[in-house]
Amino acid sequence: MREPPQARQHGDDLQTNIDAHRPFRAALINGSRSKTYHRRNYSRRFALLVATIVERPRRYDMTTASIRTTATDRVLAGIMALALLASGMLPAFSVALMGVSLFAALSPALADDDDDDDDDDRPRRRVFIERAAPRPAARPARESRPSGPELVALLPAGQSTDALVAAGYDVVTRSNLPALGRDILKIRSTRRESTAAAVRRLRDLLPGQPVDLNVLYRPSLFECSVAGCDTMAMVGWPAPPAACQLETTIGMIDTAVQAGHPAFATGRIERLTMRSPTREASSDRHGTAIAALLVGQTDSAHPGLLPRARLVAVDVFHRGSGGTDAADAFDLARGLDALIARDIRLVNLSLAGPDSPILRQMVEFALSKGLTLVAAAGNAGANARPMYPGAYQGVITVTAIDRNGQLYRRANRGEHIDFAAPGVDLVAVDTTGRMRPQSGTSLAVPFVTAAAAIVLARQDKELRPVVDILGEAASDRGAPGKDREYGWGVVKLADSCASVPVR
Repeated sequence: MREPPQARQHGDDLQTNIDAHRPFRAALINGSRSKTYHRRNYSRRFALLVATIVERPRRYDMTTASIRTTATDRVLAGIMALALLASGMLPAFSVALMGVSLFAALSPALADDDDDDDDDDRPRRRVFIERAAPRPAARPARESRPSGPELVALLPAGQSTDALVAAGYDVVTRSNLPALGRDILKIRSTRRESTAAAVRRLRDLLPGQPVDLNVLYRPSLFECSVAGCDTMAMVGWPAPPAACQLETTIGMIDTAVQAGHPAFATGRIERLTMRSPTREASSDRHGTAIAALLVGQTDSAHPGLLPRARLVAVDVFHRGSGGTDAADAFDLARGLDALIARDIRLVNLSLAGPDSPILRQMVEFALSKGLTLVAAAGNAGANARPMYPGAYQGVITVTAIDRNGQLYRRANRGEHIDFAAPGVDLVAVDTTGRMRPQSGTSLAVPFVTAAAAIVLARQDKELRPVVDILGEAASDRGAPGKDREYGWGVVKLADSCASVPVR
């Protein structure tokens, strides 16, 4: 139904009054009413209507709003205006504006008032109030923050990094490696660029220096649900109480080792932390299990392979995303340098990860200093790429077998595999003091580390490489000779421990 001409004229008068006296730009009247809308949105429409009729001495700092008007709206607004006038809160000249606007608005509103009919097709009135847009506040200039991938580099000790900063890099951490005689840097790009571009630019800035992503290395261990086996007998090792009494020092790079664990009651463990201070500490489950396999006390419930040995345990792991434990190349290099500086000849590395020029240089340096490094093959599967540091030339790499001598199904394969040792459903300690079956190439590493310790203890008589001596004593498995699954075979040193002099 079309709006009567009189209603249109009164509506024009209302808009004229609002345009003349409101501090806003304003009001466009069109549309039709709705009973439902009126009931549901009454309070909001009433407040905005008062703002429309009553002049305010300031501009609104709000976004545009809209209302529908009815006769009831206008009458109530008038009552409120009179109440404000009586209280002295309303300027006197606003009464005239209110009277004109109220009179002009009342007729068209009543002409379009609701009745009992279904009048959804009747004209609807909507008042749009346009308010001044807020002026945006001045924002402080944002500082340039490192946002790119985390990179790592080795530099000569004390070399300036001004050129890196000028090129858009931020040096997050810098640490000296006293044994290597160089500085290791953790770096982030402040530019929005791909990882490959960030690495490429950094390599161009540092020609001839090792530069790479700060890649992660993980423990090679899984919990199992199957009962364990007599692992020491599998490798010809003397079982408790007739344990090997060799006194030596072994280095271990892993997670933390639980302090006060009953397996280490005599306190022959020195603990070092090379984890970056900004990193959250990892769990100590993996490091505790590996340490107990190596040096658990004979008179405890967790006897180890070399209970009289001293262990220097270096914690380089942190709590990564998803709650997993991981060590980056930066911290791993620092941990290895700490052991080199202490002149430790044998290091257990029950971990695996990707290739890194940083780690490669540290491994080559350690080998040149006469260290023997024993590392896990990794648990990525038969078709996976080689994992490091085990795949570096000169590192002794260990895979895992079960009680029947079968290869661990998750173990990596490759020409770099040197030996196999028990590591499937192996009963190992946890941080609660209980024994539980676990699997992984990590667990196999301590058996070869212990065997290497015996060889090193006799090297005043035998100066051949450790891997050659262990290879001659190994029990061949798989294809004849060295193969890519078992290496030289299952490590065996029957009766050899008894021939080692006790220091």
